[in-house]
Amino acid sequence: MFAAPLLNCVLFFFIRISWLELVNHPFWTQVKQEEYNANYGEEEDEEVERHKRTSDLSPVEQTVCLPSSLSAIGQPGCDVSKKTSFHSTSAAPDGLHGTDAESQQSVTGDPGGKLKNSESSNKEMRWGGTREDQVKTRDLPEPNGAEEVCHTPQPIKPYVTGNVLELKPKSGVNQDNSDTIFLLSSAHGNSRSQCSISDSSNHNTELEVVTDPDISSCVKRLLHTDSDLSVTQIIDNPKILKSTPVRFDPRNLCVPAYSVEKLLSLSDDEWTGFLSQLHSCFEEKSASVPLPSSAALPQSTAVRSRLNLLCYLCCIVGHTVVADRLINSTLLSVLTQQLRQAPNWDLRSKILRAMGLLALHCSHLEDDCHVSEAVSTLTELLRENLRNDKLKQFLLPPLGEFLYLISSEEEKRGSPEGLWFVPAAAYTGLMRSLREGNDAVVHHMAAKAIENISSTVSGVSRHLATTEMGSALWYLFTHSTVEAVRVTAISSLSRLTRVDPAVFLSVIDTCGPAAVLEGIGGAGSRVQQHLLTAVASALLASHIHKHRITQSRDLVLKVLRCLESPSAGTRAKAFLLLLLLIQNNTHMLLYCCQHRLVMYLERDLRKATPVRDNPSQSGYLCQCLDLLLLHLSGTAPVIMEDVLSALRDVIGRKHPSAAQSRQLKQTLPTLSVVPELLSSQVFRARIVTKEFLVQTGLMLNYIISVESSETNLSSAVGAAICEELIRTSLSIVEVLSQHHALIHQFHCTVVDAVLPPLTTLAFSRKVEWSVFVLKVLSELSLVLLVQNDDDDDDENDDKVEESRDRRETRGTAERSGDGASRSQVLSVFTKSLLSRFEVLLGATEPIPLYALKLLVSMTEHSSQICRFIKNSGILPVVFQLIMANSVTSGTGQSAVVLLCNLSGDTVKNQQELHQQGLVEVLVRTVSEAALVYLEGEKHAGRKISLVVLQALLEILQNLLKQTSVVVRAALQSQRLSCSAAETEAAEKLLVANRPLSQLSTHLIHMLSTENQEVWEESIQCLSLLVQLYGGEGQDCLSPSCLQSFCHLLRTHMNAATPRIQRTALRVIKRLTQTTEQSDWFDCPEGAGLTNLLRGIAASNRCHPDVTQLAVEILQEVSRS
Repeated sequence: MFAAPLLNCVLFFFIRISWLELVNHPFWTQVKQEEYNANYGEEEDEEVERHKRTSDLSPVEQTVCLPSSLSAIGQPGCDVSKKTSFHSTSAAPDGLHGTDAESQQSVTGDPGGKLKNSESSNKEMRWGGTREDQVKTRDLPEPNGAEEVCHTPQPIKPYVTGNVLELKPKSGVNQDNSDTIFLLSSAHGNSRSQCSISDSSNHNTELEVVTDPDISSCVKRLLHTDSDLSVTQIIDNPKILKSTPVRFDPRNLCVPAYSVEKLLSLSDDEWTGFLSQLHSCFEEKSASVPLPSSAALPQSTAVRSRLNLLCYLCCIVGHTVVADRLINSTLLSVLTQQLRQAPNWDLRSKILRAMGLLALHCSHLEDDCHVSEAVSTLTELLRENLRNDKLKQFLLPPLGEFLYLISSEEEKRGSPEGLWFVPAAAYTGLMRSLREGNDAVVHHMAAKAIENISSTVSGVSRHLATTEMGSALWYLFTHSTVEAVRVTAISSLSRLTRVDPAVFLSVIDTCGPAAVLEGIGGAGSRVQQHLLTAVASALLASHIHKHRITQSRDLVLKVLRCLESPSAGTRAKAFLLLLLLIQNNTHMLLYCCQHRLVMYLERDLRKATPVRDNPSQSGYLCQCLDLLLLHLSGTAPVIMEDVLSALRDVIGRKHPSAAQSRQLKQTLPTLSVVPELLSSQVFRARIVTKEFLVQTGLMLNYIISVESSETNLSSAVGAAICEELIRTSLSIVEVLSQHHALIHQFHCTVVDAVLPPLTTLAFSRKVEWSVFVLKVLSELSLVLLVQNDDDDDDENDDKVEESRDRRETRGTAERSGDGASRSQVLSVFTKSLLSRFEVLLGATEPIPLYALKLLVSMTEHSSQICRFIKNSGILPVVFQLIMANSVTSGTGQSAVVLLCNLSGDTVKNQQELHQQGLVEVLVRTVSEAALVYLEGEKHAGRKISLVVLQALLEILQNLLKQTSVVVRAALQSQRLSCSAAETEAAEKLLVANRPLSQLSTHLIHMLSTENQEVWEESIQCLSLLVQLYGGEGQDCLSPSCLQSFCHLLRTHMNAATPRIQRTALRVIKRLTQTTEQSDWFDCPEGAGLTNLLRGIAASNRCHPDVTQLAVEILQEVSRS
């Protein structure tokens, strides 16, 4: 009677069930177990028996077939662990047909969900079959391992290990259109696991190997910092979603309400008992609560008790040790089963929170942990509720925490094949949560999960590193209005690029470099750092993309603007990216230098100096700066060598070939990088070496050939590039000349390699180059000749002996080297430069001006050069320049200073100087200088330098002193009745210098100035002049002169020493004796001076010598 209905039920059951559900039906469990035992022997039998004993303690492992309305979520066709393979099956949801079945995978693993045999599993994953091979017997041989899957993603067939039949339904219609995209994406995402890691480069055929492994490896090592890979929690993250605090009632708790401290102190047996109590509570509550047919069911007492127990678990799993012990026990399987059986989402949310907190605080997973079962369950729930943003807020945090936990464990153990099974649908669920819906919280949770997972390099993170994921993250970054979501999205994209550069390269290909770097502009520092890191990671793998970015200088300028960021991390990332862009690209380096790259470097080095002094606090920015400094310091010599090599091929040629012209046009402009780097104190000491100076000297020799038209470079590269080459080469020498420490360090190399061609270029036909070289030589002479100050005196001088004694204490090699260097400097200057210096003095302006400045610099430090100039034809040309130019002009002033340097030993050759016109020059220049100085306020446009006036007075004083010495010697010899030759020579000298007496009036007028140096020099010259010539031919006692004398005496009336008063009174006395003073008393100035002299004569405070001189002057005046 009951046979017919029973048969109908059985037939109905088998008609509705799918093939995959049929093969995994409990009916086949015993068969599978027997076959497995036969294949794997007694070891597996023991393991199964042990598992059975564990299962007896945890009946939750027995699968409960729920009604279709409750959507039982066991993974269909997928044996998650040995336990589920041997002892449980999961009914498929009603909607699982066709494509759904094809997307599932059957895995046989060990009790913890770990894949049993990764080798055989990989073989099976790579093996694909056609629809004709839908049924395979266990007698069929294994597929050939040489067969490979094609690059086009195909739906992955479910597979099982062992000899279980692989079955697939022949037909089926998917009623849920939303699952189609889900499963296709899942199949594509999982297809990455079919290929080896090296196959990931097939996503972009333009990936290339960087040619400079040292710099690239250093950049790669520095690119990602600890902060870039920091991990933050997904669950209970207040920045994502604020959660309510969890509380439990210890009075209604079905287990002892142990605190964390108490749990840490429990023994192993006590822990086992505590876990058994937890299992019992969940099992009792599950058995006592009937499964409802509707999700909306009022909470019963049992449900509330379970909620209280779950709240207690949420409170105690916050400690790492507790979380480790709980998650590695069977509790995770119990919670997973409870999640399947939960009657409503209130209970499920608490279970999900407890599971998420377990994964968050867990630090270690055992091999037999049931984490794969939990991930599969969470994935299935996420798949069923993809359209419900509210439920996804419950599911995404625990799923993300479990995936990160698995990924971090795989990275820690270094397992390339993965330790726990993760369904492909999990990755697809994350991606769909990113790109679907408008809920910012869901987007943030999904992006945060990807961010955490991609901080590791493991199988899980590689599955996420797809171009589709990159596009989804970029879209979220560019379109989200929530800043926290944008930061998380770009951070996730940056980390995925670290795992696989093809992720971001596809974004660049899709959007273009301009759109990618546009995000750097107004973004915050965190976004800038992540974006710069992603771009740098991508460029490390592809030279073609690097070339695309460097082609647009506007894009490089955006990176340079990041160096103005207040964030040190952003500037460090920008430096690393710029290093990649300028690597092997000197034109881009030149562009960066022209846009203040060196200035940014110097600024950050100054800021980082306190940190660099303490190695323990060496910061990230310092490391990036050091790497950039190292690269740029080595770039300058390389550029010099490239330019020299290009020039070496064309030197001496009138018509370079087309290939040589192209090479020159490409290479010569890059030389401008060298002076840019040399101008910075950061690079100067690193770049300048002996080899670099030799290269500089060789470059100057090539410039001589080009400038003299021996090499026709203009026809090959154009006049502009040719002139820029010369200007840049001379700028390099100019920078070197301005830093004397470097010249001192490489003194011999500069003299041997740089100085000879530089003196030749001083006679360039172009005024600009000649002036430039003369300036450089003036600087170099200060350094090269300063060592010869005391070594060029007369051989019988005591200073020479002392200097020789000092040199004898040094080593022989050093002494001979210094002496040779000094003699070589003088030889180069005298033979190559001074021997034809008249050409420079006679050239067009402003060459004579800078030629005179060079002579001034040289004569200040070398008496040998002074003697050479006096004996050469240079002085007559200098006198002509002085007479042709005003004393206020630059040329006149430089010539005066030169004469001052040469006037130190005019005693021996005064006759020659007189013949050359020195006296005439002095009379003219001193007269003009005195007038300009005294009337400076009236002639605002004609002012004379105080240095020039002092130089003129010094020349005059030296000349008068030497004349006085000669006259005194002649007078003395005359008393001794010696030869009349000396007397005759003295008379001739007096006659030759007589025109100097015309300067007496000007000197007297300068006594009234306020500048002490001027009136002191003036009165000394005046004293010598009136001693030799008196007041001849000059109105030295005019009212203006008397007023100057009166001002001087009155100013120094109370001086501590009578020297000035005594000298002034002697001058007045000499003048009154040699000059007619008929109008002395007729003018007020004369009367005032007379009264002042009377006061001095009657004063008791003046020195007796001064009083006596005043009395004598008054007597002389009264007699007249």
